[in-house]
Amino acid sequence: MKIGIVDLRPESRAALMGRINLAVDEAGIKDASVVEINLNEPAEHRISPPEAFFIGPGAYSRLAELIEETRSIFNDVPIALVLENEIYSNRGVSLRKRYNVAVMPLGDLAHMAGFLIDCQAANQAGVSSGAGLVVGIAQLKGGVGATSVACALGACWARNDLNVVLVDLDDVNPQITSWARINSQRRDMVVEFLRRGQVPMDRVNELIAPVESFAGKLTAVGQPILYNESFHFKADVLEGAVSSSSYVSSLLNALKPDFDIIVVDLGRSWGVATFAALPICKLVLLVTDDDGMSVRQTLDNLYRLKSESGNSGEFDFTKWNVLLNAYTGRLISPEVLAQEIAQMNLLPPEASLYTIPFTEKGRQWGAPGNSLYDLAEDSCRQSIIRIASNLYPFGHAEEPGLVNKLMGKVRQLVK
Repeated sequence: MKIGIVDLRPESRAALMGRINLAVDEAGIKDASVVEINLNEPAEHRISPPEAFFIGPGAYSRLAELIEETRSIFNDVPIALVLENEIYSNRGVSLRKRYNVAVMPLGDLAHMAGFLIDCQAANQAGVSSGAGLVVGIAQLKGGVGATSVACALGACWARNDLNVVLVDLDDVNPQITSWARINSQRRDMVVEFLRRGQVPMDRVNELIAPVESFAGKLTAVGQPILYNESFHFKADVLEGAVSSSSYVSSLLNALKPDFDIIVVDLGRSWGVATFAALPICKLVLLVTDDDGMSVRQTLDNLYRLKSESGNSGEFDFTKWNVLLNAYTGRLISPEVLAQEIAQMNLLPPEASLYTIPFTEKGRQWGAPGNSLYDLAEDSCRQSIIRIASNLYPFGHAEEPGLVNKLMGKVRQLVK
């Protein structure tokens, strides 16, 4: 078993290597090798990638960057963050939620051994973790390209052989429903299940429509045909219906067993359905475009909703990231947006800030089977690949391009 480690401080690296060797003995793993990996020169490890990867306490200052680099090089390797005991006590849970990795203190030998046992078992069984990951794509100001991002990420994952379903909760502009050409029969079934407030596991396939040109890897769940049947997904619009929150929660849970990733295009109206979906989402990506007024409106609306919410699950910001979509071509700098985010004092230090560059071709998406991901120039496509790979690691043949990810800058500004 090959075990990779990264730690930036020599003394910390030596301590980490010693602890891992003890954990190997504790786990009873034979023929294990602990290898220090230079992420700047990964070629020698690509052919024989590690089966487990540890990022040590001395790398805490560059944590986000190193996780992204590791995932871009070794797509499916399980990652463990090993932290100093005090940092683990204060930030361990939020870091685990943020990065979807194992987190453990340096002194916990049993935790390290257990992680290695799980990695070995997963590798032998060929199991990929993370099935049924629910990713919410949110917007707080219309016209910022949130649906474009949802479809682009879904297309990227599907083109790379993952099973993906798009869930259209945007009742104001159900673009996914139109793009996927979901027929009237499936849309009528949405109304039926909305009235019931329940999607039976054995009938969920009645809602799912394949998206053209994706060979069944990308599917979608759409909207009712009539707007007044889905208005904000609020129960009082449908006479005699139970709360639509029951429909949303049962739908997402019914989809989990059959899909690697569930991408939810959250409602622009921020009705009942959106607030029901947020606690179920494992990750939330808040999209804003590159217009300064849009950025301010987005952050102001987020602050207002958070202030007025009485449910901590609705705005668990340990799950949130921000995406700056260069939709207009007037790109506000990521540094300026990072400052705005820091001044709001809402998102945690580990929050990610991604950017997608302006794409003229990608803006023209909308024909069946063609997403922003499929049409955009290479620089934009590579950015989408990097974002998708960081949210849900996967193998792909394309070389990763640059995506602005200002974790460190946000962290410094928040502090």
